Amino acid sequence: MSTVDIFSKVKPDNTKWFNFKEVGDAIQGTYIGVSEAKDSFGNNQFIYKLLDTKGDTWNVGIKESNKFCINKMATVRFGQIVGIKYSESIPAKDGKSNPFKKLEIYASPTEVDEEWMKKQTAELEALKRLDSVQGVAALDNEAAELTASAGAIGAALGGAQSEKEPF
Repeated sequence: MSTVDIFSKVKPDNTKWFNFKEVGDAIQGTYIGVSEAKDSFGNNQFIYKLLDTKGDTWNVGIKESNKFCINKMATVRFGQIVGIKYSESIPAKDGKSNPFKKLEIYASPTEVDEEWMKKQTAELEALKRLDSVQGVAALDNEAAELTASAGAIGAALGGAQSEKEPF
């Protein structure tokens, strides 16, 4: 293993959280990932990752109970340009709870970050090449170990091995 100081070679992800505070607040970017988590109140939420034009990654949390947004985001594919806008504040029915923040999802399958998509394709191809090389090397090592083990067993049993019979 080489001795690389990863801390001097790579910068940490510049991930920020976007918070919808006022009606009209909005964010847009390339949709690059999604995960699940619980918010600070214990509610299940989806965390959508958007990459802005400056290269910053933004986490946008949407409660699992917001079926409209969750279902809309389920139709969006990685690499699409997505906008999420706080369009309306709807008072709670009980009058005591926080108002509902109505979010609108803006996305079109024709609005895609071509540069990001090309980068992802190149990275995938590089991983496939690396995997194929490592896979072949791993198979070679495994075959060598098996051959050596079989030779040792044959020698221990007093058997002779010919060059044509590896075991």
